[in-house]
Amino acid sequence: MRWSIATLALLSWLADPSWLAASLHSDAPRRPTLQPGPSLVLLVYRAPLSEPRVHDVIRVADGILAAAGVSTTWFDCVRSPRACADRPPGVVVVRFIRGASWRRDACGSSVRGSPLGVTGLVSVDVDCTSELAVSLRFSSAPVILQADRIAGAILAHEVGHLLGLHHTPRGLMSGCLGVREYRALAAGRLHFDAAERQQMRAEAARAEGARAQAAQARTLAAVH
Repeated sequence: MRWSIATLALLSWLADPSWLAASLHSDAPRRPTLQPGPSLVLLVYRAPLSEPRVHDVIRVADGILAAAGVSTTWFDCVRSPRACADRPPGVVVVRFIRGASWRRDACGSSVRGSPLGVTGLVSVDVDCTSELAVSLRFSSAPVILQADRIAGAILAHEVGHLLGLHHTPRGLMSGCLGVREYRALAAGRLHFDAAERQQMRAEAARAEGARAQAAQARTLAAVH
């Protein structure tokens, strides 16, 4: 089998031991997909969350994205600052923040593209998700969900925006996730629909291509 320079360089980049040591692997059960999907690389700045908590958030988001046919590789920027300092095109930066949301139904935000050349930036307000968990628990139609599980769904929602999705009247991409969506999340039934999955895989493939081109450029620069 012949490998292109871009493929070899990308494999070398992802196989760097310092990256693998910081990788956040999900052990969540995944809905099987017909074929392996394109890979999305996410760099996680987890403060103010502890490592166990960020694992819980990512486990939820990772499972939702995997069910859409998008495979993910997560890197903890606290444990691997060198790897996260060199942000190639085609990666997503994820940060957890506190106290920034003024609406309880807007616990996350996303910015597509940036001068840094990344696919985009996702922010999740952990204070907001904690307040939302309490609100759902004591509402007239109670829904019992941990705040970190809510944060995981919101993270997946925002990544959906970066992969070309827009708000819908209901479902995971609803402009205002409500009791219906959180009940589905509690039951493990909150997912992207078929059209959304197709769009996401196409955008993730473009991000994968951007990483490969960047890796090839670095390899050629090193040679010359």
